[in-house]
Amino acid sequence: MEIILFKRLHIAAGLIGMDGDAGVKNGSNRIGLMIVAMFITSIVSFILLLVPADGQSLANNLVQVILPLFCMVLTIKLYFSERDRNIKFLSIILTAALLFWTMSSSVWYLLPMIIPPALKLGWYIKGAGAIVWLISYCIIAYGLYTLINSKQWYISPSRSRIINIAGLTLAIVFLAWVLATINWQSRDLDDILILMIYILLDIYIVSTFFKLLLMNLKVNLKYLLISIFVFCLINSIGDIVNIVNFLMGIRIISENLYYITGIIYNASILFLSSALFVYTTNDIREKTLGNLIKKLKDTTLAMENIVMKSPDAMGIFDTSGRAVLVNDHFLEVLGMKRTDISRRLNLSMLPEKIPEISAECLATLREGTSTTIPLAELPASGDKPPVYLQVKLYPIMASDDQIESFAVVMEDITERVKLERELKISLDEKDVLLKEVHHRVKNNLQIVTSLLSLQSAYLSDQKSIDAFNETRNRVMSMALIHEKLYRSRDLARIDFSEYIQMLASQISTTYSMKGNVAMRVNVDKILIGIDMAVPCGLMINEMISNAMKHAFPDGRPGEIVIDMHEYPGDGEKQYLLKVKDNGIGLPEGFSIEKASSLGMILISSLATQLNGSLEIRSDGGTEYSIRIREKSDL
Repeated sequence: MEIILFKRLHIAAGLIGMDGDAGVKNGSNRIGLMIVAMFITSIVSFILLLVPADGQSLANNLVQVILPLFCMVLTIKLYFSERDRNIKFLSIILTAALLFWTMSSSVWYLLPMIIPPALKLGWYIKGAGAIVWLISYCIIAYGLYTLINSKQWYISPSRSRIINIAGLTLAIVFLAWVLATINWQSRDLDDILILMIYILLDIYIVSTFFKLLLMNLKVNLKYLLISIFVFCLINSIGDIVNIVNFLMGIRIISENLYYITGIIYNASILFLSSALFVYTTNDIREKTLGNLIKKLKDTTLAMENIVMKSPDAMGIFDTSGRAVLVNDHFLEVLGMKRTDISRRLNLSMLPEKIPEISAECLATLREGTSTTIPLAELPASGDKPPVYLQVKLYPIMASDDQIESFAVVMEDITERVKLERELKISLDEKDVLLKEVHHRVKNNLQIVTSLLSLQSAYLSDQKSIDAFNETRNRVMSMALIHEKLYRSRDLARIDFSEYIQMLASQISTTYSMKGNVAMRVNVDKILIGIDMAVPCGLMINEMISNAMKHAFPDGRPGEIVIDMHEYPGDGEKQYLLKVKDNGIGLPEGFSIEKASSLGMILISSLATQLNGSLEIRSDGGTEYSIRIREKSDL
């Protein structure tokens, strides 16, 4: 029977679009529609209230129209302030029911005051009000049905069965009494039948409330349900008194029971508005206080978790220096037990354990300035090796910008220090090894240079002597690079300006017979790697040697200028190398592509090796211009 009944009730409840969990999920949209409907209803009701009426009717109208509107404001407020989805759902149900209650009150109490009796619309007005009132009953019944069938709470089957039997028995007895008493020819037959439906719904609603109140509900939800339960119970008493009046015509103190029911209905809405007002005001205060307490507890708990679960040694000290909260790592670092905290652990004793935390550091900390000690050492004790720490000390400020406490964080960096030291030793060893390599390469090249010099002394052919000397200069240009690297702190790069000065001097010594030729070097302080220095050195050697041999015949005086400068490029370093003399210049028709001498071939090949561009001009002498782009891996 319940299933058939609630299929019909679902049609009425569908007017507000609520269906179980979907109702909770889409509650915001429905609340918005209810607010609009409530606004329209309140405007109409206030207009109707302005119609002249006697004092008794006006007072009744105020209670039956204004208070439901006030209750709707409270239920909407309740919807937006609560997080519990059941309370949200119940607030939607109650708002919808009160909306139809207000509409029925407006139809019953206010419309007859403005519609002339001559129109004879009383029966229709009364019927419309009864139907709207019935919808409000159906909405409450549907809401309770949805809650009881959500399976969120438990009631023993025996208790549920007893309540069902009691409700069904009461409904049967009531129906039997009505059927036995009713006068089917009565002019109040329609009122009696609608009241009979009201009371049957009252029985269902009250029995469902009993089931819910016997379940393990949350306090707030139970309070709200009790408030609605008492409201519905008072209304059911009014319905019973009303039907008794229609069936039996009982009079009390010479007045028809109809006026008694008005007092009962007014009492029900007065109770509900008071209960909702108390709930919402107390709820706001309790929530505000509860939120503050929760935030305070959460903050305290968060700080405790940060300290106690930190992988670093961490401690909090009050302004007097007394330890407030320290984790196990902190005690382990200091070699203390937790029982020592209250007796021995104080901020002022840290310098005894860790000398790097000086009294000056603590004084700076007390002034409100954070301090970091990059490296502190706990000396070895017994079998325990030394421990290296990075210590941070900083003040914790209160809301009034005053120092509330101090935090000390000690990060164990022992492994990092060990790795850094091992890495330094390894790098030092590699530096020594690399220096030795450069030294041996330099020595070997010098041996080759010496052998070439010795061998050239036994030669009588000038061409062979010149070839040996040129080869010796080439080897020497490479040996100079390794010598510079050997004597430099940077084993990967050399100062190229110093290198060119040495190279030019060595070549001048080789061609000592050309003392009439001056050598000028204009080179920026440039650091380049060995992969670039060797080809550049060989090219400069070839270009100077060519100038010494061919540019100044017959002892002609002259000058050789070596320029090398860095110039901006697209994200990479670029250099311009120039070697220029003011000698006789190149032969007419000279082309680097057709050159057959070893020197020119070397210059062209090495420029290509460096991804450089070679340009040769012969105008008042010879000028070599080479643009070099430094490789990204150098």
